[in-house]
Amino acid sequence: MNTILEETKFIMNKYHIKANKSLGQNFLIKEEVVEKIVQSSKITKDDLVIEIGPGLGTLTKELLEKAGKVICIELDKKMLQILEDRFSLDRKSVV
Repeated sequence: MNTILEETKFIMNKYHIKANKSLGQNFLIKEEVVEKIVQSSKITKDDLVIEIGPGLGTLTKELLEKAGKVICIELDKKMLQILEDRFSLDRKSVV
């Protein structure tokens, strides 16, 4: 299994992207951080989660496993294609 760092590097290379600092982009690359966020949120299948700035979808991937529904709001159009490719998202759910 690939680590989050390896997965992030792969996606960034595949789509030829860099973090857009003017949008404040930072990518999660540590499994422990993602796990802590998800565990501390106590999300259940009854929950609707709105994720602001899902970026490459590192946290999104985990949220989709825990929540009943996840709505992502992303400003960077380059990230929309990545999210759609990774998760087969309905375009209406990715803003």
